Amino acid sequence: MTTKLPHSLLVGGLLLAAGSVLAVAEDQKSLAAGREPTDERYLSEVMRHLYRWYLDETDVVSAIKRGHFLLWVREVEPRLDPGDKSRFVEIILPDMGVRVKAKRADYKIPELGIQVRSKTFKITDVVRGKPQTQRPADAVEVKAEYKAMRDRLSRTRNRIQPPGDELLQRLRVAVREHSLKYLADRNRKLPTTPQTINLGPISPVANETWVLWEEGRVLYRFSSDIDLANPAFWKHEKLGVDLFSIDEQVVVSLDEVAGSNAYLTRDQVGRVLFNCLVFGRRLTLTDVEKGPASTGGTSINTKTTR
Repeated sequence: MTTKLPHSLLVGGLLLAAGSVLAVAEDQKSLAAGREPTDERYLSEVMRHLYRWYLDETDVVSAIKRGHFLLWVREVEPRLDPGDKSRFVEIILPDMGVRVKAKRADYKIPELGIQVRSKTFKITDVVRGKPQTQRPADAVEVKAEYKAMRDRLSRTRNRIQPPGDELLQRLRVAVREHSLKYLADRNRKLPTTPQTINLGPISPVANETWVLWEEGRVLYRFSSDIDLANPAFWKHEKLGVDLFSIDEQVVVSLDEVAGSNAYLTRDQVGRVLFNCLVFGRRLTLTDVEKGPASTGGTSINTKTTR
């Protein structure tokens, strides 16, 4: 089942910064109510997220030939639990075979006493497949001028949103405690020297961030429907943390471990390392050997080195 977004918002509102115009196919009358999936700022940030985390040189070949990036935008309505008012959108880059899935959460978790409500659509998954030629009947076609988009993304490629101070402190505590558990589970000794962590940048269109623990050669992915800056997430953050050992959980292709989500490809790891090391915030934990930190983080002695 699909819902519809007002066509007028697409025709009048799809402008990217630096004068880039997103033109909407005239034969499509409307998508579902609500402007965000086709809002100029939202689509701009989606493209920035893809530019930073997913797209390669080969991906833009088709856009160079066409003179524009081609996007298909559709809102879908899957079967939800009673009372769940969440909305879902799919943004397809057919030439690249890229499908972006995003969710605007609006539901309760009675067991935890949490109301989960997103202010905007947040990317939940990016899937790669074969290029598509047939536009879904319920999708609006959007065209973003290649040169203007390229220039804008290139010009702003170093623009990042680092974790805020409160989120930074919570990440410090969480990474330290998960690192201690990681060592304990493997019967490894606690380090007696300062440990270095690199916190990746935050995206306004994705509720996730990555952290690199250099000495442990471990990557952490924090993700949730709940905004990472929301204290409610950190009460239950173990529900949204994935750990990946660079030495043990990296493969060339996910075909090697079909059906498992416990691995990353070398390409994925390369992107995470780039974002954490180049765009991230570098912190030093200086008291890891003292054991678990307090939940408030007051016992953590850290310093920012970048």
